[in-house]
Amino acid sequence: GNLLITGNISGSSNLGTDGDLYIGGKITGSGLAVFGGNVTASGDLGANGDLYVGGRITGSSGATFVGDVGIGTSVPDGKLHVFVSDVGIAAAADADELILENNVSNAGVGMTILSRNTRSGLIMFGDGDSATVGRVQYSHAGNFMRFDAAGSEIMRISGSGQVGIGTDSPTSILTIASSTTPSLTFNDTGGGTDSKIFRLSGGGDKFFFEGRNDADSDDGDAGTMMTFDLTNGRVGIGTTAPTVPLHI
Repeated sequence: GNLLITGNISGSSNLGTDGDLYIGGKITGSGLAVFGGNVTASGDLGANGDLYVGGRITGSSGATFVGDVGIGTSVPDGKLHVFVSDVGIAAAADADELILENNVSNAGVGMTILSRNTRSGLIMFGDGDSATVGRVQYSHAGNFMRFDAAGSEIMRISGSGQVGIGTDSPTSILTIASSTTPSLTFNDTGGGTDSKIFRLSGGGDKFFFEGRNDADSDDGDAGTMMTFDLTNGRVGIGTTAPTVPLHI
């Protein structure tokens, strides 16, 4: 049947009940705990060994587990393993702290972040030097997706589908901004040592079309093939300083 305890439970051996367990204090154990029903505690719940609960766990305080936790599985592959059905492969060793697994043919597997419509949902990446070195953020207030690297925003996707690289205010489908020389590079890697690079870049008051070899080293490059001077509308082919409307 059910078991009602108004104080604490602490033990190094096994603890089990087929019914519900109600604890007025806390549960601490280093052995095996098996409960066929629900577990309700007004204090802390902790286990250094295995804990099996056939029903639900309800507590008004914290729960601490030294080992791995499995939801839907008694053999979790990581620190927290949420299991629906077996995919047939274990998670990578350096990415097994949280595992979501579902192999049902008519369903996917996912994770949802819910927040107020005036706030943001975030995934932060940190290390010993910074807690905010990387970020993936969706702003519900601004309806944009933000990506950070090295502690700074690198790319933003607006709610209208505009992408900004180096800017948080894209004005077209793709806006590339830089305080030095913004550029867009196309690299043909299919030709081996004969691969070529085609680059569109801007600097100062001019816009350039460049051709480069695969090493991008100026050795055998076509260099700047065409220049547009934005101050006077002149176009240079083979020169970066056109002096007439079309300078070849």
